[in-house]
Amino acid sequence: MPRDFRPCPACPDGHADRAQDGPDDGPDGCATFGSKITAGVVGVFALSPPAPAPAPEAHMPLHTLEDLTPDIHPTAFVAPSADVIGQVKVEAGASIWFGAVLRGDTEQLRVGERSNVQDGAVLHADPGFPCTLHEDVTVGHRAVVHGATCEAGSLVGMGAIMLNGSRLGRGAVLGAGALLPEGKEVPDGMLAVGTPARVVRPVAATPNAASYVRNGERYRAGLRSQADPASPTGPAGDPT
Repeated sequence: MPRDFRPCPACPDGHADRAQDGPDDGPDGCATFGSKITAGVVGVFALSPPAPAPAPEAHMPLHTLEDLTPDIHPTAFVAPSADVIGQVKVEAGASIWFGAVLRGDTEQLRVGERSNVQDGAVLHADPGFPCTLHEDVTVGHRAVVHGATCEAGSLVGMGAIMLNGSRLGRGAVLGAGALLPEGKEVPDGMLAVGTPARVVRPVAATPNAASYVRNGERYRAGLRSQADPASPTGPAGDPT
């Protein structure tokens, strides 16, 4: 039965014009290598299989900058994809979630006991303006706290922004997407919304971070990498 051949780029004399086997074509129509199509079956020949892709490197969430090293309490949870850099202190029961960035390269950052910094949030500071979260503070998804202070039990809504020297009072709430300008304050127990933020009313219920404390404990005990499902992550998201 006649057999058709694709052109073989490796043959010095080529056989692109050959439509059938010739007497000197060899068993596969090409003495070097190539592809043959025989009765609807494709055969592919290669000298060696491709090299396997290198395994991806594990992301390390904690980074020392010069002599500035994060201080993470053993009961805190830091997600493997977070970045905690320089002079950052994360206290007992606090949690730093996936994709969050805490950058203590110019001033100190503190995350108080049982506070949580949720996915994609950013904490940073400028010289003379440390970034401080006291106890039981919640920083929502993709919020930015820059050189500001959040008093105990306060809540920064999703996507909200606090600038240098601003202060969120005890039990106060900065609404989602709001902007608290430099040096401005939200009084204790009050809700502020808008851009720039304005105080609108007392908070109906005191925010608390207890659910994130429990969730942090759950992740600290049960989160495992798919690269090594038998290996749990430790307090800072590193394999133990």
